[in-house]
This record gives sequence, structure tokens and C-alpha cells, in this order.
Amino acid sequence: MNGFHILSMLLLELQLAPTSPLDQTILRDTFSTSLLERAVIIATNQARGDLGISPVTSHAQLQISATRMSLELAERKTLSHTSINPETRHLEDRLERAGIDMINVTIGENLGVDYLLQIANRYFYIDTSTGASVPVDAETHQPILNFTYRQFGQAMVNHWLESLGHREILLNPKFEWIGIGAVLGEFQGFESIYVTQHFLGRIQPGQ
Repeated sequence: MNGFHILSMLLLELQLAPTSPLDQTILRDTFSTSLLERAVIIATNQARGDLGISPVTSHAQLQISATRMSLELAERKTLSHTSINPETRHLEDRLERAGIDMINVTIGENLGVDYLLQIANRYFYIDTSTGASVPVDAETHQPILNFTYRQFGQAMVNHWLESLGHREILLNPKFEWIGIGAVLGEFQGFESIYVTQHFLGRIQPGQ
């Protein structure tokens, strides 16, 4: 086998190699909560790292509390930091219920929702000429696609970074751990994903 053939085979293998799971298109029927949560954490730590802020680590109990919050938001089809459940009305209540020791801690919460389709801040129309309802960009006249997991995670983090209050929470250097809750739902008539970030940091007395 000559060198050219070996090189050709290697190039073919690279072309056929599967892409990262994070680069899969998000579809309702195959939605993976774990992939979406991973994408949001990666984008969060990238934003922190760009500014020299230490990364946050996934925390199981924070994930539980964040998922519970996203489930409520999806059911209510709205965003609110105040729960309708009296037992978990405030963030500290939600974390405590998930088993977090609330002594000497600093905590934070970010909420967000975005469509599966990449239609936020875009003018579009629905094309039914083929018998199916296809969203089309009004400027380019090209079909609008669903986000991939990586794209959605980055878009959600970008939304938070563009808001002063959310940005301060996401980039808080005191936070050490993070939990992400990602839940499919509906927002303004379109399939969407509700995302909650819960952050936690331990502080020493006197700090």
C-alpha cells in the first residue's frame, strides 16, 4: 500500500467520522437534556475563562433544583424568579429543598428561554408551498433551521451576558459549582427550551 493510498484512506475516515454529539440538531423526539446542559456549562466556562475567572463544576443537587425550576417555568410558559410553590418561593428555598447546606454560601440564579428554531430577532414567514409549514428568513429567503446543542448553549449564554444582572451572576468569581436544568416546552406558540442556571460558592466566615 503506497503512501498516497494510506493518506487517502485517512482522509476518508476523517470525513466519515461522526461529529460531536453537541453538534447534533435539537429535535423534540430525540431531545437530550444532558447534552443541552453540557453545552450551557461549556459556554458558561468559556465566558468565564475569557476573563480569567475560574470555571464552575457541575453539582448534582444544583442540577436537581435547577431542573425543578425549569419544569415549573415550562408548565407556566413564563419566566419568573418567584415560584408559585410557597415551599420553594425563593432561590434559597429551592436550594435548601434540594439538599444544599445554606450556611456560609453565596448563590445565584439565571433563567432563560429560547426557541428550537433560530428565529429570535429575525423576520420570517411560513412557506406552505410544498405542503409543509417551513419557516423562512424574510431577508435571505432560506429555510430557518433548529439550533444544534452547541449553538443553543452559546446563544443562551450570550443572552445572559448581554443583560447586566445576568452577566454579573454568570461571571461571579465566588461561584464554584453550577447546576443546569433544561426542559422542553412552548413559548409564544413555538417549541422552546427553558433553561435555569443555579450557582453556589462557599464563603469563609469574615469574608
